[in-house]
Amino acid sequence: MYFPYLRGKQFELIAIRELTEMMAASGNIIPVIEPVKEVSSYKKTFEALHKYNLEYCIILNARVGNMDIAKTLNFLSNFDEKGKCIYTFIIDNQTDIISILELIQKQTDFQHLPVSFIYKQPSADAENFDKLINNVPAKYNILYENFPRRYSRNIRNHYYGEHNNLVILADRFQIKERNSDYQEILDEFFSDDPYFYEEENYIGFSDFLTIGDEYSELGFTPHAVALHLTYQKENEIWVRHFVSDTIDDDVKKVAEKTYEAMKKAEAFIHDKQLDTEAAKEIMQMAKEENYRGLGYLKKLSIKHHIELINQILQ
Repeated sequence: MYFPYLRGKQFELIAIRELTEMMAASGNIIPVIEPVKEVSSYKKTFEALHKYNLEYCIILNARVGNMDIAKTLNFLSNFDEKGKCIYTFIIDNQTDIISILELIQKQTDFQHLPVSFIYKQPSADAENFDKLINNVPAKYNILYENFPRRYSRNIRNHYYGEHNNLVILADRFQIKERNSDYQEILDEFFSDDPYFYEEENYIGFSDFLTIGDEYSELGFTPHAVALHLTYQKENEIWVRHFVSDTIDDDVKKVAEKTYEAMKKAEAFIHDKQLDTEAAKEIMQMAKEENYRGLGYLKKLSIKHHIELINQILQ
């Protein structure tokens, strides 16, 4: 199983929505969504996920953006249908575990919606950390790759054998400070998780796609445009970076820079015979020199990665 980790930005939500039919057909994908702001795209996304009866994780205690538990629960209460939503909590050194335990006991939503946890860092509250593991049945336990073994062992022991629900989470994308920096290493190893996660006793794996874990609210016009596409190389996934030839601060050249990056991607997609709907759309846009914005390009990179992982799992 693949658990793509996405922030609730507009084009990320649209990417999920446009892939719901594929996800329903395969049964291999469970999106993890960390809401960062209240946007209208949630309603359509929830409706699409509900239409296909798809599982998805909603993080209540987001660590980025402007949403906290109370605001997120209030926001989610506006939606009559949330389908197979899984309320999910991040466990780290900021987490008030006692409050989470009390919330789960008091909130009526938790009586009929499953709960999952993302273990990012150990909690200083060891006693209640153990209480959480032992007393709250988790649908999925998602462990950051570097989560200490001392603590993960307790989780493994509790969910051993047929109750195994462990998912490994890692940031596989090597983010650069500037888009132009991707020219230095155009081809990079990304991951081999799809091929080995079961051997390591996980039921699934998760990553931050071709975005990375780093989050920023700031928008800016890049000096260079970069497009990132993952591809299969034997039993590994690699990522190829396509950077525009034009690198300057002229905001009027963003479309031109995008064409340059897409033209490079077009040749690569043809050479590698990448067979995803997103890759096909990139090729078509490159041929037509159809500029639809950097957010749209990011959406296609996200869709391509999820489609590629699905093909591998199939």
